[in-house]
Amino acid sequence: MAVNRLKLHDVGERVGFSFAYAGEGTPPEAMTWNTLKAHKLLLWTLATQGPVAQTRLKEAFFDAHFRHRRNMSDTDVLLDIAEAQGLDRAAAETALEDPDLTLAVHEEEYRAQTMQITGVPAMVVEGKYLISGAHEPQVYADALRKVAALPG
Repeated sequence: MAVNRLKLHDVGERVGFSFAYAGEGTPPEAMTWNTLKAHKLLLWTLATQGPVAQTRLKEAFFDAHFRHRRNMSDTDVLLDIAEAQGLDRAAAETALEDPDLTLAVHEEEYRAQTMQITGVPAMVVEGKYLISGAHEPQVYADALRKVAALPG
């Protein structure tokens, strides 16, 4: 696990994302949070604002989690981040209460389990080819070229 974390941090640094704690004082312990609500907001943002807004929100979530060690299961934290990214806070709060979004996230979790995805990052190409783990950008580019060259 520690080796994977170090690899992820190394790859992140090379592509311009630092995992280094950016807060003041001694860094709080890194935690693993229940991210159901965060994933609901990401799905809602994609559906209502499009992929560019979803990517901005996802990057803001990463920054909040990895660099600022914020509680990513806390509704107010998530709504603050969404609002800071230009999303309507009241609409985001309504999305968090939407049972259809909960179901959609659980369906994505189920699909991941059936593909034996047990961690992140994981990229699924064309619904059937899995690239698992943190890799250099060239590894992803090579894998995408191989999939594109497959017949059918």
